[in-house]
Amino acid sequence: MEFQQGFPFQAAFSGTVVFVSHDRYFIDRLATRVLEVEGRTVTSHDGNYEDYLRWKEAQAAGGRLRRGRAQAAGASQCLQ
Repeated sequence: MEFQQGFPFQAAFSGTVVFVSHDRYFIDRLATRVLEVEGRTVTSHDGNYEDYLRWKEAQAAGGRLRRGRAQAAGASQCLQ
């Protein structure tokens, strides 16, 4: 499927379009919300694909930070 630069149909269309694609450029240019399906959970992320990727990275970094703090706390308790 080939679209013109800027996707002019977006301004005139007020409905919902659900699409699945491996083309990151296409998703980033067209999406205004990304739905993440993981297991039996669906999470909605407002914004385009790049916004979604930044959110995922922040979530991963926060998880690494929490795990690091928990490991540090556990190690200090073992030393006491």
